[in-house]
Amino acid sequence: MAVLANYLWNTNEDHSNLADFLDGCVFKDAQFTTEKPVASDVVGFEDFFARFTKGLPIEHAAIETINLEDK
Repeated sequence: MAVLANYLWNTNEDHSNLADFLDGCVFKDAQFTTEKPVASDVVGFEDFFARFTKGLPIEHAAIETINLEDK
């Protein structure tokens, strides 16, 4: 939110777009690196995500069952 507010506040007459503002102001001097995933982390995430997706019907049932309007 603060970045968007800064963009709106500091947009000048040339009406530069958000992408240009981000590139030229926000991330102008940003350093970056690209990391390669660790194989064991990938396997661990895949296991987690499989369990997560199996639990989605439970979440759906809870949403359908619990009436939050009667508090």
